[in-house]
Amino acid sequence: MRGYANDPYYSELLEEPLPSLGGLTLSAILNGWVVISRAAVVLMETLAAKEIIPADPDSPAHTWLPEYTPVLQVDALVQALHAAAGIKPAEGKRLVEFFTFRGNTGQEIWASPFIPVGVTTVAPVFAAVASPNLRRLVDVWMRQVGIDLGRRGPAFEAHVRESVQQSIDVSKVLAGHAICIKDDYTFKPPGGRDEQIDLVFVIGSTVFLGEAKCILEPTEAKGVAMHRKTVLGAAEQVLRKSQAINDNRDAFAESVKRFDIHLPQNFSVLPLIVVSTSTHVGVPANGVPVIDIYILGKFLEGELDDVAVTGNDFEIHKTIKQIFYTDLADAQLRAPGYFASPPQVKRLVDGIVKRIVPLHAINEQDWTGVVIALDCIPSQVSGVAEAHG
Repeated sequence: MRGYANDPYYSELLEEPLPSLGGLTLSAILNGWVVISRAAVVLMETLAAKEIIPADPDSPAHTWLPEYTPVLQVDALVQALHAAAGIKPAEGKRLVEFFTFRGNTGQEIWASPFIPVGVTTVAPVFAAVASPNLRRLVDVWMRQVGIDLGRRGPAFEAHVRESVQQSIDVSKVLAGHAICIKDDYTFKPPGGRDEQIDLVFVIGSTVFLGEAKCILEPTEAKGVAMHRKTVLGAAEQVLRKSQAINDNRDAFAESVKRFDIHLPQNFSVLPLIVVSTSTHVGVPANGVPVIDIYILGKFLEGELDDVAVTGNDFEIHKTIKQIFYTDLADAQLRAPGYFASPPQVKRLVDGIVKRIVPLHAINEQDWTGVVIALDCIPSQVSGVAEAHG
């Protein structure tokens, strides 16, 4: 929800009482995570500072091994939730239980990073609390508490449109020349089906159509396959909408005049898919570019900061930027290539190198083999400009 939690639709989801959690809200879950994860991180830092090496190597394991699995007292966590976030003790206990992994259907260790090790104690899984993907965790928690994930769609679409307008407003080239329709737009071609379009913005004589998809970030093979299926479905949708506009160009041009958009007869249409995840970004679906808000926003701003050089005073003395275009015509010309192969992704793709690791036979009966590993060494950026701060 980061970035679009202020949207009224999403604010409603944040404060909606959840029957499955005794009336707790998603906002309370987020507040609880901040306190509980911080307590686990402090415990991890304390453990890292210790030298857990037995003085006597032959000493029984039970005398030193438990030091590797420090625990947190449930009552202490409840008190911390009350002191730091004002969460009542009864609600605090429900939150601790919510974050405790018991192997129930729908539970994930990343979203429930406590393991019960006693009646009153839990052990944190440090990897899950130290570097979580909070954007994905919120989606998992929503699914666990029974919120229909489809309800995120309208808020995400509104967030995309708002982000596009903000990027246009700060652009040195597009500000005052590009227009984004603030609400979702329905095109009603004469004699055809109505087409609801999530995102419409115009640069010069190019109309950009965006199909926005708020999807759960996949973490396993089935999830990746389902994600790709959703993206391919989005491509089919936006291509159909693009075709409807091209088949009814005069009607579309007349329709958007009410948004102060005046298109020439030779306007072009560029479909896009905007996803909430990082999966499949930069990999076109049926020829339609797949991007996220960051990639979209950077193009509209017109430049990308690659390196910022600071001095001893921590002031930025030099910034190395990649400039995408220099004027309105240049922006229209470069847009298809940029979205089809975003430079943020391309430098990673270009940096993929193959590494062969041999597996040697240990005797005459053993077999030999190789492991082919793929390493990513991001490529250097060309065509950058320097700006002095």
